[in-house]
Amino acid sequence: MESHVAATEPLVIDGLQYKLKPNGEYVTKRESVTFHPSGSNVYQPVGGTRVLRIVISDGSGAWLDPETVKLQFDVINTDTDAAKRLRPIAPWCFFKKIRISASGALIEDFDYARTHEMFHMMKSKELRENDQVEGFEFSIDDTPSDGNYAGIAGADGKKTVCFSLLSGLLSCGKMLPLSYMKGGLTIELELANSYADALVTAQANTLLTTANTSELWRIENAQIKADILTLDNGFQNSYDSHMLDGGMLAINYMGYITSQQSITGTNVTVNLSRQSSHLKGVFVSYFNAAGQRHKEANQFYHPMSMVPTYGAAQVEYTYDADYELEFQLQVGGKSFPQMPINSVAESWAQLRKAVAAYGKHPLSTKAREYHSTKFVQGLDLEKLSGVGYTGLSTKNGEMITVKVKAVNTTTLNTHMPTSLFMVLCTDNILQISDSGVSALD
Repeated sequence: MESHVAATEPLVIDGLQYKLKPNGEYVTKRESVTFHPSGSNVYQPVGGTRVLRIVISDGSGAWLDPETVKLQFDVINTDTDAAKRLRPIAPWCFFKKIRISASGALIEDFDYARTHEMFHMMKSKELRENDQVEGFEFSIDDTPSDGNYAGIAGADGKKTVCFSLLSGLLSCGKMLPLSYMKGGLTIELELANSYADALVTAQANTLLTTANTSELWRIENAQIKADILTLDNGFQNSYDSHMLDGGMLAINYMGYITSQQSITGTNVTVNLSRQSSHLKGVFVSYFNAAGQRHKEANQFYHPMSMVPTYGAAQVEYTYDADYELEFQLQVGGKSFPQMPINSVAESWAQLRKAVAAYGKHPLSTKAREYHSTKFVQGLDLEKLSGVGYTGLSTKNGEMITVKVKAVNTTTLNTHMPTSLFMVLCTDNILQISDSGVSALD
């Protein structure tokens, strides 16, 4: 023992080191700025403009701090009856699809509301509560009786909300050089297909009725709020020279690929063919509209939610092994995991491994939530966590196959999911050069 201890190196603790922190004098200015949409200022899903388009640009050589980007807008309850309250699910649920491009190159394009909600519910409880302050202050999941969610009054009552966009590029951790993105960074958000898609609507056996619930809204005053940095001349000139000499900037970011398919039966196989050099992970979730107050954007269905209530207290979402699902993913000739997952417990363990550093970071989903309306199956496909480009390649046409079946086919004959959603996470590179921008996957 002592021989090993003697061979170790001494470490001077921080409290005994008096070296000053490095400085950042090369940044001469930081500004919080606002970018407005082109075209209309009023958006609604029926009979109005449905695509919100905002260009983030700057001709002075500024750099965008992507993690400060937030979308802000007013939600107006357009029902003429002041007693009818508008109860949105979350700010991001107003948007069906997102597209981000620069210099004519498409960087991101995926189904938005459900994908954002899925990753949002994997945050810690504290972060989710912080997001509620910027949003509608209440969450449907925190108010099971529904009556606690007052919402927005009718007759043009409004609330201003904001949220950080779910985007691999905007969470890449690198400053984005707007002057090298000719035409700027363009963000397009497409509204939900209908008014009700974004709302908690009137439901049977709840306090929400057609007499006190609005299903009419519009969005106004949409803006992107963000911080931009200005570098001193010497530092900026070094980047300019690098680009003019044929150099480039390469930025690693997470890519999202989304897919939705209708499914039937108790033994389901879904195939997806998408080429990617480095597939990092796969997330699968389900939907079933029967008997649910949740919408497609925020219902992550598990058949366990259909277990009959138990006892005098009428406990919902009681565990019953007959309602379990069996799950396995196949990429080409490889199966993940080697043996199928056949329990909620193992599904949760695999999800923690995929998104929470093997369980080292907490997830806020509760047990009854997970095996009812927040059920997501996630698999980590990287060979090594914490480094890049160790995911699987599907460039040679490898098929991605999801296999789902009922553990007890008799019990689940009428309770199987009706839709399957898949989110593929990939390692992508944004390449910025003097000739333009290209996205590599």
